[in-house]
Amino acid sequence: MYNNCIQNNDVGIYCCCSAKSNYFYNNALVNNVQGNAEEDKGLTNLWYNSSNGMGNYWDNYTGTDGNHDGIGDTPYMIPRAENQDRYPLMAPPLDAPCKT
Repeated sequence: MYNNCIQNNDVGIYCCCSAKSNYFYNNALVNNVQGNAEEDKGLTNLWYNSSNGMGNYWDNYTGTDGNHDGIGDTPYMIPRAENQDRYPLMAPPLDAPCKT
């Protein structure tokens, strides 16, 4: 799933049960009340695209971008899972515009 604006939900993306081997990248997750993403432990979803180094924009990401390449220097941790977005975007992607 890519190039989407996911906003104003209880949970932005919730992966459970047999939801595995999915790719989520270049999305904007904004203003989701209980969290932007949750994933049950042990699933094998990928929250970034390793071939182009693009992750997702998370409005609650608190990392920094020391080299100003638009990608956070520390991963965004996916709650409840042992998973992460290794390339969190510092700004919403242009391909996934969110309306305010």
